[in-house]
Amino acid sequence: MEDLIMSHTVIDVHCHFFNAKYAFAELLEIAWRSSYDEYPYKGNERQLTASEQGSTSYDLKGLVNYVASLLGVAVKSPEKNYDDEQSAYSASEWHPSTPLMTVPLMMDIFFVGDDGSKSVAPAANGSTGAQRSMSITPEVSSSFEALAHRLKEEVLLAYQGALRSRERGVTPVKRSRTVERELDLVIKTMSKASSLQTRDVMDLKGGQVQMTPGFYQHMKDLRALQKKRAESVFPFLAVDPRRTGIEMLVQEQVIAGPFKGIKLYPPLGYLPTHPALYPIYKLCMQHDVPVTVHTSPYGFNTLCKRVQVLSKKRDGSTETITVELSQYPSAAAYFANPNNWLEILENEKFNKLRLNFAHFGGDADIRHSAESPGTPGNWTEQIIQLMNRFENVYADCAFCPDSDTMNWIKEIAAREPIVKQRLMFGTDFIMVMLKYEQDGLQTYFNNYLQAESAMVEGNARHFLKMA
Repeated sequence: MEDLIMSHTVIDVHCHFFNAKYAFAELLEIAWRSSYDEYPYKGNERQLTASEQGSTSYDLKGLVNYVASLLGVAVKSPEKNYDDEQSAYSASEWHPSTPLMTVPLMMDIFFVGDDGSKSVAPAANGSTGAQRSMSITPEVSSSFEALAHRLKEEVLLAYQGALRSRERGVTPVKRSRTVERELDLVIKTMSKASSLQTRDVMDLKGGQVQMTPGFYQHMKDLRALQKKRAESVFPFLAVDPRRTGIEMLVQEQVIAGPFKGIKLYPPLGYLPTHPALYPIYKLCMQHDVPVTVHTSPYGFNTLCKRVQVLSKKRDGSTETITVELSQYPSAAAYFANPNNWLEILENEKFNKLRLNFAHFGGDADIRHSAESPGTPGNWTEQIIQLMNRFENVYADCAFCPDSDTMNWIKEIAAREPIVKQRLMFGTDFIMVMLKYEQDGLQTYFNNYLQAESAMVEGNARHFLKMA
């Protein structure tokens, strides 16, 4: 088996190199806009004063906890995260002779608190129209710093609380000081008058794209890493249909840029049938661009309990669907269901879309598919059915850390041969480190020692259209 692994390049088709500073920057942006009732959009040009500021900490508690969780595993730069994954891979029992090829997926968490009540129906060209900037006064700038430091304290408290629980009451002061310095750096950068007064859009050839600070830096970091590690880094651009100008950004960063595909994360509150995604699918079909979509009932979900979702009907009209998320175990249980994609894949315009159902439905459904074939509602089996129906449907096993996962996959593949041709290896680094610690990633690699070469390389090459 060692010779088999060493003779092939291994591709991690699903990983992440973002850090807690990105998430904290987006937290600050969301909180700042929310304080003035300007989230997710800046609706009009008016002078705002600090007296208008409201409270947002309670509504953003889920995001505060998310940032705090990342502080334990993701304070390093994206490049250092890349180096850490390579080190874990090299130290694993795979004994590789070549570097790990990686597909880092961007995350776009800015709309995590958007309940859809301020959504604007797309224009004929699929865009929602340009947004106007909020005019910033010195008073507002001061208010931003106060809000930012308050949220920093909440994040640090949540972080220290998690550490106390993990380390039996011992507060690691040095680690806390390290992460505090990192958060202060974000606040300092975002508090500069020049950054607050800059319009929140990026000018492209076709128009303007909404560009929040965290998203922009995250994209910039991946571009730099891809340029430096062109032979082993193949990034995917995060696409949220609610981000104004996203079609133009795909044109610039994917079609004509360094990004190799796009990443969709519906649990943040949208469906594959969102009207603004159809122009994206068209571009992907025209330019043979791969798409990876979250397909697990777990993960980072919208903070809203009720979401109004735009959806394009088969007759071309747009409807608004109100989703009561209290009726579901999680937002992902509704938004990430693989059968949500039937509307897209059964459309003859998009039935050859190259689509990767990330997580293969989740390790629980993988196990149930292996042990109890035919279980109603099993996401793994739904994905297999889609693989059998559509020639460009794939899946990856990212964030499937159970030591028995590979055995379950073998049982499924013996029953469903298409799995051998379409299932790909993925780690979900750095997110898998929230479950594992220290040598956890190395353990994850070791769990897949029995994977065949098609799973660790060949299938990903077909999905990514690599030579």
